[in-house]
Amino acid sequence: MVYYRIAWCIKKENKYCFGNWQPATKILELEHWVDKSNQKSDCYYWIESKKNMMSEVYNYKKPKSSLSTIEKEYVSIEQFNNVI
Repeated sequence: MVYYRIAWCIKKENKYCFGNWQPATKILELEHWVDKSNQKSDCYYWIESKKNMMSEVYNYKKPKSSLSTIEKEYVSIEQFNNVI
């Protein structure tokens, strides 16, 4: 089962925060809340996902979506190479 949660960045305080994990049935509600909240906030909100309770956490992207201007301002994405 896939789980989702809302995460957010408070730019002025340089903080990363996140909420509780929700079941996949809540994804539309979470997407709507994030879209609405990003229109009027000094924080940037996004959705994170994981495949089960013990798996790695990933940023969730809506199908056919791209990075918005506000996301580029608040979130810097860095890629790390894992050496095994």
